[in-house]
Amino acid sequence: MLFLGTAAAESFPNPFCCCETCERARQSQDKRNIRHRSSFQLDAENLIDCNADTMYAVSQFGGSLEKLKNIFITHMHEDHFDYWNMAFPNMSITHCAPLRIFASPEAAAGLRETCSLLRKAPFSQMQEQFLQMEQVYEICPLPFYQTAQIDDMLVTPMKGRHSGFFNGESSANYVLERPSGTLLYASDTGRFYEDTFAWLRQKRLDILIVEGSFGLRKEPPECGHMTLQSLSETLEQLFEQNTLDASSRIYVTHIAHSGRLLHEEYESLLQQRFGPNIFVAYDGLVI
Repeated sequence: MLFLGTAAAESFPNPFCCCETCERARQSQDKRNIRHRSSFQLDAENLIDCNADTMYAVSQFGGSLEKLKNIFITHMHEDHFDYWNMAFPNMSITHCAPLRIFASPEAAAGLRETCSLLRKAPFSQMQEQFLQMEQVYEICPLPFYQTAQIDDMLVTPMKGRHSGFFNGESSANYVLERPSGTLLYASDTGRFYEDTFAWLRQKRLDILIVEGSFGLRKEPPECGHMTLQSLSETLEQLFEQNTLDASSRIYVTHIAHSGRLLHEEYESLLQQRFGPNIFVAYDGLVI
């Protein structure tokens, strides 16, 4: 499993920003402080989020999408899904497997409607590209808290506390279950909804990948991203209800420069509170 990117929407550092945190990241000798926008490769066939940085990151870290079958989209924001990436699978000389794009019902419906509108634009080159793109993928809605068998995994989307571009769209945080273990990928979201905590009471997580966008910022728990405080409260409840235990591994991702913490600073604060099995993820980290 590979972290292709671990930053929030504007990357870290933000190229348009010269705040103290961005400048410290640029000057740091620790390459973990330079982050692309968030994306995670579960294995050769499964990818979570596919943004404008993803293809470069795959090449940078020596990977491949040649066997990719499934893309799980957390929500339809530009740092999590770049539709124009769908133009490139059918440019492969060696392989062009049909792709399935999984998303919430609202995100799936919004994507379909947007594509339909763009196909009507009076630009023949664009229309031709859209027709070619639509030959390589299928849009598949996954309702929240309903479990689906997808290849060798059980997949259940949790409702995230974060809005997407489309009306009524909330982010999807995916519980992925295999005989080898259970993983939850939770980005973008503020403190979990009570329905999510309730569903997770029946589960033990081997791996939790959870966003920690806002670090030291002061934001309410219902904010669409985690601060250090809301992240800590979420983790404490998951430990209290035994969804997490001492053997669970936790990786914090989707880091924003506005949180004012570099890699080692953030990881130190978390490990002081939760012990040695919590880490701040970084681009290129393999788990």
